[in-house]
Amino acid sequence: MSQKTRLPSALLNSCVVAGLLAICAVSLYLFFYDLNSSSIRTDKTKIATVNYKYKVAQRKFNDRVLWERVQQNSPLYDGDTVRTADLALATIYFSDGAVIELNENTMVQIALGKNGELNVSVGNGNVDIDTTSSLTSINLNASDGKYFTIEKGSKISASLDQSMQNLGICMSAGKAVFVDANGLVTEYGSGDSMTVYGDGSISRKPITVSSVSENQRILMFEKNKESYVNLEWFENENTAGKVIVQISKTDDFSEVEDTYYITESNKCDVPCGDGTTYWRIYAEGKESEASEGKFTVSFADEIVPVYPENGSQFRYFNEKPKVAFNWKGNDFASRYKIEISRYEDFSVNYFTRELQGKSIIVTNISEGIYFWKVTPYYSINRIGWYGESKTMKFVVSKLTDVPSPLQMFPADGSGFFYDQGETKVKSFFAWKSDEIKSDDSQVIIARDTNFTDVVRTIPASENSVDAELGLNEFKDGDYYWKVVQNLILEETGKTKTVESEVRKFTVGMSKIESDRLLLPPDSFTVEKSLLSGLTFMWKNASKNSLSSKLQFSSSSDFTSVVLETDEVTSDSIKNISLNEGKYYWRIENSYKDKSGETRKKYSDSRQLYVVGELSNPVLKYPSSNEKISIRNITSVDVDWNGVEDADYYKVRLLDSSNNIMREYNCVESTNLSIPSENSLFESGKSYSVSVQAFARESKSSSFRMSPVTTVAFSMKTPSPVRLLLPARRAFYPGLEALKYGVDLSWTEEDDPCARSTLLLWKITSGNRLSMVKSYANPSKKVHVPRLAEGQYRWTVKAVSRDGSIIDAKDSFDFTVGAVPVLPKAVLEIPAGSEIIGPEYLKKNRSIYFQWSPVAGATDYTFDIYTRNDDGTLRKIWSKQKIRNSSLNYKKLSSLDVGTFLWQVTAFNREKSGFVLQKGKTATGIFTIDFETSGNVEAMDPGVMYGE
Repeated sequence: MSQKTRLPSALLNSCVVAGLLAICAVSLYLFFYDLNSSSIRTDKTKIATVNYKYKVAQRKFNDRVLWERVQQNSPLYDGDTVRTADLALATIYFSDGAVIELNENTMVQIALGKNGELNVSVGNGNVDIDTTSSLTSINLNASDGKYFTIEKGSKISASLDQSMQNLGICMSAGKAVFVDANGLVTEYGSGDSMTVYGDGSISRKPITVSSVSENQRILMFEKNKESYVNLEWFENENTAGKVIVQISKTDDFSEVEDTYYITESNKCDVPCGDGTTYWRIYAEGKESEASEGKFTVSFADEIVPVYPENGSQFRYFNEKPKVAFNWKGNDFASRYKIEISRYEDFSVNYFTRELQGKSIIVTNISEGIYFWKVTPYYSINRIGWYGESKTMKFVVSKLTDVPSPLQMFPADGSGFFYDQGETKVKSFFAWKSDEIKSDDSQVIIARDTNFTDVVRTIPASENSVDAELGLNEFKDGDYYWKVVQNLILEETGKTKTVESEVRKFTVGMSKIESDRLLLPPDSFTVEKSLLSGLTFMWKNASKNSLSSKLQFSSSSDFTSVVLETDEVTSDSIKNISLNEGKYYWRIENSYKDKSGETRKKYSDSRQLYVVGELSNPVLKYPSSNEKISIRNITSVDVDWNGVEDADYYKVRLLDSSNNIMREYNCVESTNLSIPSENSLFESGKSYSVSVQAFARESKSSSFRMSPVTTVAFSMKTPSPVRLLLPARRAFYPGLEALKYGVDLSWTEEDDPCARSTLLLWKITSGNRLSMVKSYANPSKKVHVPRLAEGQYRWTVKAVSRDGSIIDAKDSFDFTVGAVPVLPKAVLEIPAGSEIIGPEYLKKNRSIYFQWSPVAGATDYTFDIYTRNDDGTLRKIWSKQKIRNSSLNYKKLSSLDVGTFLWQVTAFNREKSGFVLQKGKTATGIFTIDFETSGNVEAMDPGVMYGE
């Protein structure tokens, strides 16, 4: 009968563990390889490449559903989609030279048309398209068959409001042609900006900003330097000479930081600091047609060389050294260029390499003095190579003679020790000789420094050797050791023998030292509540030990012992109690010496950290007692702040009776989506979610956990936002609306908004709607200044934080009445029948005009006309903004004999000069007539000089 052979259980377990570890290692390698690689396709032609400039960008093939991370120079194919997340930036380079810059939270799809033309669709966000180096044009799709053809040599910014499907276009250079769904073509050029609404209508903006895009990221390098961003614009309409620039830190401009009034320029320098700044530019009186945008300023840290340090020395004898270079970069550099030169001005480089990492090993560096520096490359703002590091110097020297081995272990004067009853002691010898190759090395041990009494010669092929020293051969005492190497010289092929210095070590009976303390290891961290269960273990140095006790101190010299245990005869103690803090612990050992006298010895000390439990996780979402909309919900997101030192978290979903509905025991991130499968969440029901943090036990720390954080929430049907003012069919007097504007306000019900857009239209003839303004993510009260006469309609479209549509149920109409015309002034002097003749002019050197004041008028415009032969009027003189109701006209030389008209028009203006009301014009007539006289009467001249 055959007998089955069974592997020992220990061997079997070892094989299983080794196999599992191998599988884990391969899986981990494949994971990182997949994470840091990009897919390549052979069934499609590459039409572009994509680079991320900051943070992470993702790509998705048209025929797949999974997104993958973009690596530098990842290929893009027909139909591919690229997206960026918060703060992320990316650039698409097309093979024909066109470039598309993707700002944060942006998604675009690129595709080839039937005739090979390039089509770009913006799914959301903001892009900058540059065809200045392109060979062909690009089609930018709008909606429902509408598109822009961006000609080569152009620069535009495009932004899409995903909720409204409104496409904003800003032309800073070149030309674009808009083709509507019927094929009608409209041409736009440099300086044009417009909004293409979802219904196909187009609204041109009076001002186009050309110097920055609507979502510009600006990289700066000097934090303490006062910096400015230059805003330049084109005026597409007559702005009456005054443009207003406003700067704010809030997107709704509820708090305006600076306002600039520009009258004779088309540019303005605005100060900028770290973070996001919002801007808007509009012609005075046309705030509703403002061009808006934002720029985000980030500061890049300087590049700091780390190694080799300045003045480093590298020596070699045969083999040239391998030098590792590394430096501290920053998050915004897309790659680095390292330069190594023998010249401090880097006029000729010894070595140059571009790489994405922050370290490199350079081999075979010849003897000499070298300088090295690193320059980062910034894709943001197309800065390019900028901000090189300071220059570092290092020296490579060739040794004229073979260096001796440098002994590393054991240190001079240290020893190898054994316990009573043992017959041998383990030893370990190590040395350094990296610069040369050794075919033959030996460790020689002797009882004297001259090595006349050699005890052992140990051969070695590496720079270290393990050996067992028998105690019958190595009696207690001092010994001396050195390393002898036989080296082959590469230049001559000859062998040369070199020796290290002589060092001493001791062999003897063990004594208590730090490595005899077993548990816990040095610098161990333990939670206070678990300290009583921690076992302190040690190994007594002598078989003659009587007892031991454990000492804890707050100082390393044990001058302040805070706890001392009772004496024990074992080699372990537990049930220790200490407050939180840093401690040192050691063993006090009592033993009998050879004379029988009781003595005490102390081990070296180890550190121990007693800490409290992990801090509570703080739940960010859902918030306490939050009501979450259940419409179209696929999952409930749980989000919390990370806990310091936590390795993972336990998340539980409980019903109103605290029954566990879902449990996730090892969540390593700080967020979790709980899917709503099988109708897990029901409207009207209450739930709670709990999060607890844990730290795994390790060699240096005990298991730790935090208290449980629990938040209750409930599910509900989403509630639409509610419009407040203007109420339905509200009426605003025209002058009041023009002078004070109109406030539009709305409120949320139970669902906090994540995104919202307030829309305001004017109802034109045929009950058509013309967009006045859309406010993205406004506060719940929007002030619309200077609304003109007409009928208006407004509503709010919104999305809740969980993605539910909570648009207002309907829209409200309101009316702004006509602005009343100021009455006509009553002209008083001169009267209409009055003739101004010689008698009047002899007594007066001016003509006095007077009219009655007009109620509500702030000033008047005065004009004098004469009538041409053909009956038309010719203006002789005019004066505006007259504050009084009278005027002396002194410019009599401009008047001749005849009949003249004089007109007075009343105005009501604001202090800024904006006209609120204009009155009807009052017209009067006066005549200047000189009849011929038979006798000329001279004036009495008085007494003449000299008479």
